[in-house]
Amino acid sequence: MEISVKNIKHDALSINKYNYNRVAQVCGGTAAGLGVAAIMGWISGFLLLASICFDYVPMGQNTSIAFVALGCALFILAYHSTHPVAHQFIKIVVIFDLLFAILIIVQYFSGINFGINQVLFSTPEKTSGMVPISMMSSMTAVTFLLIGISLLLLSFPLGSERRCKGAASILATMVVVIGSTVILGYSYATPLFYWARRVPMSLTTAIAFVLMGIGLISSAGPQYWPLYLVVGSSTRSRLMRVFLTLVGTVVLFDFWLDAIVILHLGRNPAFVSSLLAILTLVVSNFIISHIANKIGNPIDRIEVDHKLVTERFQKLSGTIEQSPNAVMITDIKGNIEYVNSKFTQITGYSREEAVGQNPRILKSGQTPPEEYKRLWETITAGGEWQGEFYNKKKTGGLYWEHAYISPIKNSEGVITHFLAVKEDITERKRAESQLVYMANRDPLTNLYNRRYFQKDLERWLTHVQRYKIHGALLFVDLDNFKNINDTFGHQTGDKLLKTVAGLLRKRIRRTDTLARLGGDEFAIILHRTNLEQTQSVAREIIESIRRSAAMEENESFSITVSIGIALFPEHGTAIETLLSSADIALYRAKEEGRNRLCIYTPDQKT
Repeated sequence: MEISVKNIKHDALSINKYNYNRVAQVCGGTAAGLGVAAIMGWISGFLLLASICFDYVPMGQNTSIAFVALGCALFILAYHSTHPVAHQFIKIVVIFDLLFAILIIVQYFSGINFGINQVLFSTPEKTSGMVPISMMSSMTAVTFLLIGISLLLLSFPLGSERRCKGAASILATMVVVIGSTVILGYSYATPLFYWARRVPMSLTTAIAFVLMGIGLISSAGPQYWPLYLVVGSSTRSRLMRVFLTLVGTVVLFDFWLDAIVILHLGRNPAFVSSLLAILTLVVSNFIISHIANKIGNPIDRIEVDHKLVTERFQKLSGTIEQSPNAVMITDIKGNIEYVNSKFTQITGYSREEAVGQNPRILKSGQTPPEEYKRLWETITAGGEWQGEFYNKKKTGGLYWEHAYISPIKNSEGVITHFLAVKEDITERKRAESQLVYMANRDPLTNLYNRRYFQKDLERWLTHVQRYKIHGALLFVDLDNFKNINDTFGHQTGDKLLKTVAGLLRKRIRRTDTLARLGGDEFAIILHRTNLEQTQSVAREIIESIRRSAAMEENESFSITVSIGIALFPEHGTAIETLLSSADIALYRAKEEGRNRLCIYTPDQKT
């Protein structure tokens, strides 16, 4: 992820917008409240919020009405209301404010009295100190004009929303500066910004302007000047908050003292001190912002990079820890440095028991040493290896695993560690074995089926040609089995087939092959035998089946078998030839009266 200075400067976007809307609502509501209080003062004759000192100028009636309207508009704007009535109200207030401010300014510069200084009340001429009451200062009108334009840009953008909000925030900042300067002047007992008829802005008006300015700045959002300088969690923002607070405090205190000196110069001490204070704050802000950027941005980059690395490490660590596969990391000597939870679950070794050990603790002795040698040669050469192990758990149980092992290299390409990702495939191996078993077995008798029988016979015939060994192929067929099925049912027939399969299994060696070819046909491959031994085995089979004629559940019937024998290599070494020879011999045994064996001779024909 790329981190830019611009992103760091606008980290205030992450601040909850809801908090700034609440600030705007409070400021708008308070400003409207000041206006209402001033109006009530004019109605009652007490001039509320005007007589803090005997010579302070009260807020005029027209100014009070303007603040009530503007405060309500700001309050509604902070809600981001999309209701048509709310939008119409804000639009009317903006138009009223702009026309009102422009007429006042024109009136001051033209000398024409438009009769708008007392638009609500016909109050007798009164004075408070040396200043006439209810005459709006031209500077007040200018400030109302700034507020109206700022509110217009925030409510109804005239172009790019970002540029409009930025301009609105700057205008609102000017309103705050004007109001703060007037308040500072009153603190020196010298009202500022007379203009025209030398009517100063009232103290309560200045306070309301500061509230409106702060509310408009908050509505614009923390990503615009001046809020973006000091809000947010970046190092630059933290430095700006500390430095500006300290510098502002020092500057205000310093120029408070300077006012005493300026008094001796015969100048307006509040005006001169205020201008010097504002100028110093602006210059200080520029210098501090530059220093904060130089110091803070590199630190922010480091912090962001560190945070990204930490998050990536945590994500990677969590992924590995929760991986469905066992993960193991070793040093270049093969000693274990890390294992995840799945490893401990599969092997039974805890993390503490495994770390520091060699993976050979898992060896079961079932994997050939040559495989381990190939593995080590591959990964130490920088290659990747994958294969299967039959390993041993801590408890001694065996399990299959598929392992993928690769080297971990540093930036210079030197191998520093080895990574092994292992999957427990025991169940898969068991399922595969079961599938292989089922694919090669007869489901009724559990003997080998025709498919396996033919493969095994082909394999043995290959050995016969290579090693000159002898053997025999026997076809065993039950006599009159169809009559038993028709008379007693298929269930009895199936039981009979199972019984015959058991008897045949007892009469052959473990090295021999016994299969059911289908129906009542069985086949036997006698390995490494001769004619005499083959005949002996065949006679034992016939006799054992004849003696077991009495079946279970008092079912009495006679059962016999016929056997056809072909020898290899005497009667052929090709599988088709041998199968045909055994089948011909079986057919001959059936013709000669059944319940007998018959050895193939070349003069026999189908």
